[in-house]
Amino acid sequence: MKIRNPVAYFSDEYMSPRYFNEIEGKSVKKMIEIGVQTKNIVNDYYPEKGFAMLGCAGFTCADFSLNGYLSNTSLYRFELNSFFDQSVTELERFFTPHKKAAGSAGIQINQMHMPYPSYIPNAPKPVNDYLMHTVAPKSLKICAFFGLQAYRDARV
Repeated sequence: MKIRNPVAYFSDEYMSPRYFNEIEGKSVKKMIEIGVQTKNIVNDYYPEKGFAMLGCAGFTCADFSLNGYLSNTSLYRFELNSFFDQSVTELERFFTPHKKAAGSAGIQINQMHMPYPSYIPNAPKPVNDYLMHTVAPKSLKICAFFGLQAYRDARV
């Protein structure tokens, strides 16, 4: 078996899945995807930079950190924000640059962290109702928007 670039193939600096996809000029199916959470890497102002960085680092997929839009620390203080009050259409419009940037960088969004916890013992009823009836269903719709297989046909 002749490897296209043996130095890149065996060098620690280049040990990423991106260098394992072509052997003897033929495409080879990768056996494992390597991903990381997007929180603190991908931001809303320049998502293309964060996703490009992930791609350059050799990641092939990402766990989209939807939990960054309603943090668990806020939830434990029973504090809500208005992010999930947007319509599904508005949320899709907001996340369109993220979806495009991920695709351009060759990063598949393969899972998502929705805001958690989804239920808070001792929280006022409106907080848990909001988590159950607003945040969870809209999170599933965002999963479907990003093309996550398990949620593509979510009926919420």
